[in-house]
Amino acid sequence: MKTTAILENRSGLAEGTSDRRALQWAASAWLAFAIALSVKAAVEPVKHSVYPCFELAARGWFEDANIYEIWRGYRYSPAFALLFNAFAALPTRLGGVLWNLANVAALFAALRLLVRDVLPGRWTDRGRAAFFVLALLGSARGLWAAQTTALCFAFAAFAAWGIVRRRWWLAAMCLAAAVYVKLWPLAFALLALACWPRQLVGRFALCALLPAALPFLSRPPHIVFWQYANWAEFLTGPCLGRWAAYRDFWTILESTGVSVSPRIYTLLQLATAGGVAAWCVGRRLKGEAERGLLAFTLALWAGWQLLFGPGTERNTYGLAAPMLAWAVVVSFREERLRWTAAAAWGLNLLLGGTGAFERLFDEAIPAAEAFTPASVLLLVAWLARRPCERTEPAAETAGRRLADDAGETRIWRRDDESSHSTAAA
Repeated sequence: MKTTAILENRSGLAEGTSDRRALQWAASAWLAFAIALSVKAAVEPVKHSVYPCFELAARGWFEDANIYEIWRGYRYSPAFALLFNAFAALPTRLGGVLWNLANVAALFAALRLLVRDVLPGRWTDRGRAAFFVLALLGSARGLWAAQTTALCFAFAAFAAWGIVRRRWWLAAMCLAAAVYVKLWPLAFALLALACWPRQLVGRFALCALLPAALPFLSRPPHIVFWQYANWAEFLTGPCLGRWAAYRDFWTILESTGVSVSPRIYTLLQLATAGGVAAWCVGRRLKGEAERGLLAFTLALWAGWQLLFGPGTERNTYGLAAPMLAWAVVVSFREERLRWTAAAAWGLNLLLGGTGAFERLFDEAIPAAEAFTPASVLLLVAWLARRPCERTEPAAETAGRRLADDAGETRIWRRDDESSHSTAAA
């Protein structure tokens, strides 16, 4: 009896050590990527990077130049141009390194909070390691190009964490901040407002006013109003045209020989947006646990944004990478819908963010451009077949409240993380 207990304990300790080592390897992969990205930004700050676009707009802000006419095609808010001067005031190489590191750090911190407090289920260290590595692989291309997609997702994830933790002002501020980085995260903000209207609508309205007002502290009011008018003109003019790098549901229609007018497609976008909102609110009304609902909403928002949202390019597909990683880990853990999730992640990894693999397939398959948005269709299909998460047990809810009162952030004890006793039986 004593020998058996000792052997079982040693086996458990060895397994726990192996799991922790896997998590350390995952963290090392993120660190190695951050170092490589910093070296790239320092050696070649312009090539394959959108950082010069942000830098020119930030510098043009204080020169009272029309920041939406610069050669790189700046399309972000005036508030973003103003705040980006924190990087643009530095030498280009140093500013580029710090900007890239800020994006990597924000995404990694967001993923840690998601897997710890938001994404449902029991997570082992090995499962977390797989999640971090899969998410990194899917996000790497956008981070390498200094895109803001990872930052937008990070703000959305921080908002989800704020909702779970009942930090409503933090959630509202993160939702508003994402909108001023890129306009399209407004879709996730609206979904959150629809599911938690009483807690978020008023707070979000107030938080959205602050970034809009910041530019008025730096330039004369008529200049700021002029820049906002330029932004609106750019969004309703040049931004409405389709570029060669666009990959969305329109791409699928074109690849299958279906022609559709822009007006009909706009109606399709609005109809699907209403369907997504109804789907999320419906699960909320059914009493789905908040963590499950937030994971579902994040994934569905990413799916709708990439398929029907405005301006979806190949590089934008890193938006779905974290939720595709979650789908893969959950599917293999539960042994259901594994190949649907794996195919979605694989297509997104190979084709999202680069045209190299797409050109290889183009020679044999005329509809190869549709593979990238097809990866998101598979994610939506996976979500449709996944049942609602059960309502959280009272013990977990009480544990979260006690942790909130104590300022503790690690709130869910997991059976697989319990320590093994060294006492002999």
